[in-house]
Amino acid sequence: MNSVDIFAIISSVFGIIGSLLTIIIFLHFKEQKLFYRKLILVLSFYDLLQSISYILPGKINIYVCHVQMFAIGITGITSQCWSGAISFVSYLKVVRNKPDEYLEKVYKYFHIAMGILVLIITLIITVFGTPTKKDTYWCWCSQMRITMMMYIFYWILMISCLIFYILTVIELRKVFKKILKIQFKVSKEKQMTQFRIQLRMSMIPLIYIITLIPATIKRFKEEFDSNSKSSTAINILQAIGTTTHGFWDFLIFVVFVGEMRRKITRCYKKEHIIEDDPKVSTIQEIPLSNDSGGELEPLMEQIIK
Repeated sequence: MNSVDIFAIISSVFGIIGSLLTIIIFLHFKEQKLFYRKLILVLSFYDLLQSISYILPGKINIYVCHVQMFAIGITGITSQCWSGAISFVSYLKVVRNKPDEYLEKVYKYFHIAMGILVLIITLIITVFGTPTKKDTYWCWCSQMRITMMMYIFYWILMISCLIFYILTVIELRKVFKKILKIQFKVSKEKQMTQFRIQLRMSMIPLIYIITLIPATIKRFKEEFDSNSKSSTAINILQAIGTTTHGFWDFLIFVVFVGEMRRKITRCYKKEHIIEDDPKVSTIQEIPLSNDSGGELEPLMEQIIK
């Protein structure tokens, strides 16, 4: 195994662990019946599949190589679509003031549209794609067919990601203007909580843009110079960028969220007390103190009210 293989496996493991932890934690705290909870769970699921697709043993035979090529293509575009969906729904809610019922309809229509898109990508890969393993650990379409895949796959991802990021920036600007106009401290704290939530949401398309840059540079280089061989550094950056989305989602939605960390801590303490004292049947939950100057709100609850 060369250095690209090692980095691909390690980064994929980080992505898998991050996605699994996000899914488990969000499924455990079922009291958070929020619309964003659905989007984050779906995004983590696709990121999990994408990380798994990169560690499939494509070197075994041509059949496994075919499977890996399909998996990378489909999971890549679906996870990218869902990252954009989160930003777009945030924009509709805060900037356009759309009700939750409307967002639910958008969610359903997005399911249908993405299903059609995945079907089209699958047909294109089937007709035009020939799996090859030129200088990377994973299988992808051969260089002879790279033009079709580059313009359909990477251009769609980059343009959609850029559009949704612009919408998110507009959204943050609107929220920040509201904060400046508020005079009451408690209300201002609640709006600041909302702003921090939206700031985290805006990180999603930004992270996806950054992580796609190495892969895009590599595809352009291969397209315009058919005899060129991608450098090891570019391949390593592509491996890290495309397989660690689940890890970044875990940091954004779990590690960097104070309310979520407190929920996990309280849950751990409850289980620890019960294990130490079997006679304890109920535990009185101590309310959180207002250290931040305002009532602490559950994760992303403010933005959808």
